Amino acid sequence: MALFQKGRPKTGGRRKGSRDRIATALLEAIAEDFEKFGTEAVIIARKERPVEYLRVVASLLPKELEVTHHNSLKDLSDDEIDIFVAQLRAERTTAGSTEDGTTETAH
Repeated sequence: MALFQKGRPKTGGRRKGSRDRIATALLEAIAEDFEKFGTEAVIIARKERPVEYLRVVASLLPKELEVTHHNSLKDLSDDEIDIFVAQLRAERTTAGSTEDGTTETAH
C-alpha cells in the first residue's frame, strides 16, 4: 500500500496552527528579552565580539538593493533651468564664493 494514495484521509501529523503558535511565542519571548536587555547586549557584542556583531548586522541588511534614479532636470524647461542656475549663483555669491566656483578668502 502506497503511503500517499489519492483520496486517502489524513491520519495525523501536526495540529493546525501549532507551528505558528510556537513561532509566535518564541518571537514574543525574544522581543521581550530585547526590550529589557537589547541595548546593553548590542553594546557588549560590538565591543567584545565585533566580527559576530558585524555578521549579524550584515544578515539584517537586504541582499539586494534597488536603486532608482530620477533626473528632475529633464522635467524642467530651459527657462526654469536658467532660473534655477541664477538662484544657485546668487546663493553661492552670498555664501562667499566667486562666479567661477572658488571661495573668497580674507587675507
